[in-house]
Amino acid sequence: MNCRHFLTCMAVWRDESKKGTEFGVSRILVRVVPEDDKGYPFKIERLFAYFQLFGTPGQYPLRVRLVRVQSERYYEETEAFEQEWAAFEVPIEDDDFTVGVGVQLRSVTFSEEGVYEFQLLWGGRTEPLARERIQALGEL
Repeated sequence: MNCRHFLTCMAVWRDESKKGTEFGVSRILVRVVPEDDKGYPFKIERLFAYFQLFGTPGQYPLRVRLVRVQSERYYEETEAFEQEWAAFEVPIEDDDFTVGVGVQLRSVTFSEEGVYEFQLLWGGRTEPLARERIQALGEL
């Protein structure tokens, strides 16, 4: 199985009447900022992950994890675990070229300023199938 696109955003909707373009996404995340003067840590009650999968037909257990990326240089990165959401099953059918999936992520917490990475994980694997980075800033 492979992941074609992986985005984090504020909304995902589905319109079954429009075959081939059933999914819509809105307000794709690039950076986040605390909305009040309390600063960090702060929580966003609801975000979404949207991804497209393709591959051998079957049922695939997936999960989304959030890590904080720490580095002095790009090639010397370390990850600090922040949060993980419950596993969910995604089917790929015989006639599917690509399967679109939108998943709600509740109570997403950012502990401090920095770079964060959402990771899409498959089964018991530790290496992510896909990654999406955003930046948490003190202010814009």
